[in-house]
Amino acid sequence: MKISHLTYTGILLIATSFMSSCRKYLDTPTDNSRTPQTVADYTEMLNGEGWNRNLSPDGDLFLYFLDMMTADVEETIGPAQSFDEKGPYSAFYTWQNIYDIQYDERQSPSDILNNTWLGLYRIIKACNIITDKGEKIEGDLSGRQFLLGEAHFSRALAYYYLVNIWGRPYDPANRADSMGVPLSVSSTLVNTHLPRSTVIAVYNQILEDLNTALKYVQESGKTSSIFHYSPAAVYLLLSRIHLYLRHWEQAAAFAGQCLEIRSALQDNTTPRTSMSDFYIRMLGAANPEIIYTFYNDPNPTAFNNFGGGNGYGFSVSSDLLRQYDSTDQRLGGYYYSNNVVVIPKTSGIYSGAYCFSFRTSEAYLNRAEANAHLGENEKALADLDLLQSRRVKTVTRSRQINRGTLLETILLERRKELAFQLHNWFDLRRTTAPSITHYFTPVINQQVRPRERFVLKKNDPGYTLEIPAPALQANPALKPLGLKRRLPL
Repeated sequence: MKISHLTYTGILLIATSFMSSCRKYLDTPTDNSRTPQTVADYTEMLNGEGWNRNLSPDGDLFLYFLDMMTADVEETIGPAQSFDEKGPYSAFYTWQNIYDIQYDERQSPSDILNNTWLGLYRIIKACNIITDKGEKIEGDLSGRQFLLGEAHFSRALAYYYLVNIWGRPYDPANRADSMGVPLSVSSTLVNTHLPRSTVIAVYNQILEDLNTALKYVQESGKTSSIFHYSPAAVYLLLSRIHLYLRHWEQAAAFAGQCLEIRSALQDNTTPRTSMSDFYIRMLGAANPEIIYTFYNDPNPTAFNNFGGGNGYGFSVSSDLLRQYDSTDQRLGGYYYSNNVVVIPKTSGIYSGAYCFSFRTSEAYLNRAEANAHLGENEKALADLDLLQSRRVKTVTRSRQINRGTLLETILLERRKELAFQLHNWFDLRRTTAPSITHYFTPVINQQVRPRERFVLKKNDPGYTLEIPAPALQANPALKPLGLKRRLPL
């Protein structure tokens, strides 16, 4: 029997015509459906509408585009073809700013952004329904506490992505920055024309949700698989959020609490019997580092943003690859090469991978970065050394290192360790927002044109994406960024 609850027209500030695919639990009840009442009912709702639901590249949230905007990607260099195999991702690759306008013959990426916006608020809507019902949900106390905690955790994760894609980077000198994202924690909205909240208000809501999630999961006494949240997962996300807010003491402390529960690091320096075994141990279920995993593709090749077959339009950049030492085992564990291009294995090359996971390696990196800011260089180096000893066969480093160099080393290690796992674009935004140059070869009327140079300048406004046009049109209270279309230099 299908479980239903409320219409989806109340979802924040979004035109309902774009929600024709919002089916199942959030539809209006029909004769053969019922409103959820029990812990089991609402758990089924969250499983069906939350972070681990089955995804479709044609009508669901899609986060792979984030890496296309970093220096970790470059266009494929080779014989020019008379068709554009890069698809909509070239618009992200060239930071077009106005993503609802086609550039040359490229497919517009607006559907990717709009579906991602809708998909994240769809998760929030389901979580709001559950948290509104709260203690009135029927069932055993432990199960209800665990469910409510997972709803708060899932909502926090959704707002984390929203504010880091469409909200301006947090700046402690500008705490009143109003260019965050619309914020709602209720499923019953009288006025759906909500304006942007301040950036800090969104982060405060994330922290409130995570603290509530931690309280519920601890009180529930329940354990969970990696497909559900856990105290370690909450601690790790708390550490990440405080790192973004430059709360160094809290970032280090929460990373430490995560590692008190889960501290294992997979040793990838020992020989493997086969490349597939090596790969699965790096990104598969056998990796003891995985604390929580989400956004797993039932059909990974359908999401491959690098292309396929002989038509790969993009490759892992040579700049990223040369950062790895020759004995760094992540080169073989993270990437696939067909002697023409290098593709990250998180982008649909193999199935069976937990591509987007919370891992203990991030906790070590979070703590190292926070301790470096606090002047605790030896503590930072200890975490860095431990991680590298599990990744690189030969590690040598002078112990004489200053704070600036140490921070650069940690951020570089973070780039290598968390590559193509939805971290680098956000790390660039929150740290130095550096200038990046991408070269692109357009195809117009099936004719290959001269290569063009696009530049994202240091602290460029393009580090924040414009809210999708359908959302802006549906909600006049939303303030656009006013970005201009980016042209080649």
